[in-house]
Amino acid sequence: MFTEKSFKVFELETLEMRLPAIRSEIHPVMSRIGQKMIEVLSQEMPDRNFYLHLAQHIRRRVNPPEITLSGISENKRGYKMMPHFQISICQDYVAVLLGIIDDPKERITFGDRLLDFDGKFPVDFKVSKDHMSKEFFDLSNFADFAHHLKNVKKADFEIGRVWPALQFNIENESKYMREMLETIKELIPLYLQIVGD
Repeated sequence: MFTEKSFKVFELETLEMRLPAIRSEIHPVMSRIGQKMIEVLSQEMPDRNFYLHLAQHIRRRVNPPEITLSGISENKRGYKMMPHFQISICQDYVAVLLGIIDDPKERITFGDRLLDFDGKFPVDFKVSKDHMSKEFFDLSNFADFAHHLKNVKKADFEIGRVWPALQFNIENESKYMREMLETIKELIPLYLQIVGD
């Protein structure tokens, strides 16, 4: 699980320092959590195959990433082109999300399906309209952000649960793993709505 050491990676000032630390300190944790999430997804949706992808930040040349993430999608080649489950970490928090990012081809359809969703969410769920922003908003913004996704090219949509960095330590590792896996389960109905099942 993530620890204080995980969050300190984001204090490293240069790209040359931060990227290797992300790969050595954060990626192994994301891989372990991601594999457990895939087990849950496979149990809940046995007719679907999911694949874990770790963000590599290969296009970066100067500025180190303030947020890194992993995506779990039904596409072997990547996660950005379709709705996906996501683990995000930055200096301030960890989030488990359902994300639609980087202007997928079916963005307008996905926006419509979000707006048609009539299920309920846990009250502590948050939403975001920019996957590279650290700012999250309460659920009252769900419809506005779904409209934003539908109407604005390059818009993102994320929904899920966010935990402050200060809460993570060895003693509560099993608690947070349990909560993360529960979050994935709670996001499945919306995922199925978005992908059209």
